[in-house]
Amino acid sequence: MAGEAETKADGKEPDGKQAAGGGQQAAEGPEAFPVVDCDELDPGFREEVAREAGGENIRRCFQCGTCVAMCPVAEHDARYDPRRIIRMVNLGMRKQVLSGPGIWLCSGCYNCFERCPQDVKPTQILQAIQHIASREGHTHKAFKGAIGLLCQRGRLIEVSEFDNRARGKLGLPGIKEDPEPTKKIVVHEKIDERAAESGQRAAEKKADEGGRAAGQQGSEGAEGKKEPGPAPGTRHPAPGADKEGSK
Repeated sequence: MAGEAETKADGKEPDGKQAAGGGQQAAEGPEAFPVVDCDELDPGFREEVAREAGGENIRRCFQCGTCVAMCPVAEHDARYDPRRIIRMVNLGMRKQVLSGPGIWLCSGCYNCFERCPQDVKPTQILQAIQHIASREGHTHKAFKGAIGLLCQRGRLIEVSEFDNRARGKLGLPGIKEDPEPTKKIVVHEKIDERAAESGQRAAEKKADEGGRAAGQQGSEGAEGKKEPGPAPGTRHPAPGADKEGSK
């Protein structure tokens, strides 16, 4: 009885889990399950991912959920669900997959890769989707920052003089910063141009959504307006008075 009282009082199970109606339901709602317009689906998206290096086995997925159960990121961030992402690809939800943040949250731990009973290789599938997204200018801002560091010094982590002295004591050669190879890749792949195009598309989309929202509010406001009624104290003519007067 004491355990039941504690559960009812604080909304938690005795072992610390949230009871029904607790924090787990907070993640659900219209944002977690958006309405999908079937006219926007791309039936060829799955084959596009399958043609990409690493995405060949996407057709094997039967949604068992092993990847989610083994994923350390999904345990802490509900935005990342590899099973859901693969399902969205199979359904043709191209726009939602490529523009969403979930595809960039994979840590590359390969837990799902090792345990998948169908050898789907979810880690490589996420990498294939990232390649497609990058080509279309949907690169995550964290990766843009990493590219900026590579272009500045050729490395993500700066090597100081202290590091090189320590390497010298161990008989190892010093490390020199050489950003030129990275700059050549950035120019060849047109990464900056695609990033600029992506930013422009995002700004146009935001402006379009803002315009539609303003138009909707304006129409709702016009519908809510009513014609002013008679002034207080005004006498209303009796029914049929106009007809009798005309006679």
